[in-house]
Amino acid sequence: MLEILLTLPVIVFVIYGIIKGWYIQTVLIVAGFALLIAGWLTGNSPIIPEAAPGGVTPTGLWFFDLFDKFRGMFSFNAAGLGMNIMAVGGFAAYMSDMGASHALVRLSTAPMSKIKSPYIVIALGYIIGVFLNMFITSATGLGLLLMATMYPVFRGMGLSRLSAAAPIATTAALELGPTQSNVIYAAGQSGLEVTQYVFGYQLPVAIPAMLVMACLHFFWQNFMDRRAGTLPGAEQVQTDKPQAEDPDMKKAPGYYALLNMIPLVLVIVFSKMTNVGYTIHLVTAILVSVFICILVDMINKKSVKDAFQSFKAFMDGMGNVFGSVVTLVVAAGIFADGLKQVGVIDMILKSASEAGFTPVAMMLVIVGVIGISAILMGSGNASFLSFGELVPKIADKFNIAPVNLLLPMQETSSLARTVSPITAVIIAVAGLAEVQPFDLVKRTMVPIAGGTLTVVVLDYIFYF
Repeated sequence: MLEILLTLPVIVFVIYGIIKGWYIQTVLIVAGFALLIAGWLTGNSPIIPEAAPGGVTPTGLWFFDLFDKFRGMFSFNAAGLGMNIMAVGGFAAYMSDMGASHALVRLSTAPMSKIKSPYIVIALGYIIGVFLNMFITSATGLGLLLMATMYPVFRGMGLSRLSAAAPIATTAALELGPTQSNVIYAAGQSGLEVTQYVFGYQLPVAIPAMLVMACLHFFWQNFMDRRAGTLPGAEQVQTDKPQAEDPDMKKAPGYYALLNMIPLVLVIVFSKMTNVGYTIHLVTAILVSVFICILVDMINKKSVKDAFQSFKAFMDGMGNVFGSVVTLVVAAGIFADGLKQVGVIDMILKSASEAGFTPVAMMLVIVGVIGISAILMGSGNASFLSFGELVPKIADKFNIAPVNLLLPMQETSSLARTVSPITAVIIAVAGLAEVQPFDLVKRTMVPIAGGTLTVVVLDYIFYF
């Protein structure tokens, strides 16, 4: 009971900070520090235990221990998981800077204009968007690209603004593929290679969920348009403002679209799944890909200087991702450690065990917590990373593989953020479509609910 009394005010503080829009990293670090101090004062655990991340040891003074633990978290995450995430973020920024992302979207969306049924087109457009998200990992970045390329196709077929925007806003909801930061994190916490996690666990669940969501977009957008009186032909398409495109991106040749795929091809071909005799680390695959891209860019531009200069986008992208995602991993780690060391996790697990909770029941509880957190935070990363580190201990208690819990958690966190009116992709897509975020969320909620239910049910069928 003492653990709950100590933890509850801290949880209230975190929720209050999220609602007020405070910087989530600071909120989680302060909350984690408070829990660590509470755990130390009550004798549950020292601030720095023997096996602390980063190899840090107690300094002898509790105040310094807090910040030494912070340092250890930075050292541990930046060298491993953080490097993976930064490399992926840098490559995405590089692809965007050289126009390769735009070329991939342009090439992928071209065939849609040949289909006559508008609602079949948005279902197909959603599936294409999910495929593109494997290479363009930023939900907001992909949304903006699709608003410049796919949205005009939808509107040209007479679809309403909301029907045209909803599938675009949900294209990154499944976070599919080995280059997603949450996927990399989930694989690490599961003790699996990222390719093993994706092809052995994620795809069997996510592909059916994608198909369910595509079907729901077909029926739900049609139903909502019928109810609102905005079926194709009811709106004047010419009232739309033209979507601005970066003029530099238009210059990228069509074959630049293939450059996005090089890291994925490398990590699949040179992995344990193919038995080619060699394996390649994700970061190595990305670095090889970057230098192939520099060579291609040099030949295309006929300028060594310009091609070399474009490498700056990769470095800047790594720095941006460090400041946004890796620091969030560190902050979430401190918060999770605080929850563990104050004793509340052990208490919850003991209570769940005594109450007769099954592994499936525990999975449903965790998925519910993650989903609500993602909606409140407007961030799949923040919700998943805040609780992901606790999963191995929970899984061990229930004698199941960590991936059985991490997979539905990872998918739910990204799915649920897409029904949050404060998440970046919803705000960006709604702004360009000139609709209200809350109205857009009404169009995404049913496909997202169907996708989430599919993920949970298939995770139970396949892995429990």
